[in-house]
Amino acid sequence: MYVVLEPAKEGKSTYANLAETCQIAADAVWSLKSGDYLRFLELTNET
Repeated sequence: MYVVLEPAKEGKSTYANLAETCQIAADAVWSLKSGDYLRFLELTNET
């Protein structure tokens, strides 16, 4: 899985964006570990 870092959205710092991206990635990994493949696909196809 590739994590794409987008330019900071208006009103959001790059760090806030990065934290959000990391959270999505962490959720995706957790979903995969717990066997929730549909949730994993949902999270990874969000972009």
